[in-house]
Amino acid sequence: PEDYIWHMSLAMIGLTSQDKAVKKEMLDKMAATDAGKNTLHEGFHKDDPGKYTREWFSWPNMLFCELMLEYYGYKLKGAEV
Repeated sequence: PEDYIWHMSLAMIGLTSQDKAVKKEMLDKMAATDAGKNTLHEGFHKDDPGKYTREWFSWPNMLFCELMLEYYGYKLKGAEV
């Protein structure tokens, strides 16, 4: 929908950035826009995170975890590209 932001896009901004501050900013934005559900959604309205699409959508949750691990310096052995 118009004016909705995808949590996956925020995660990808963080995962593709070399700047640790950007990674932190994306983690903070994602955590602050979970609509109090402790889970991420497909998308949320830019002015009201309580309006969101897909109650259950696991992809952004997985990407949040991956970004969090990367932020703290954890890498899977052999996962380097």
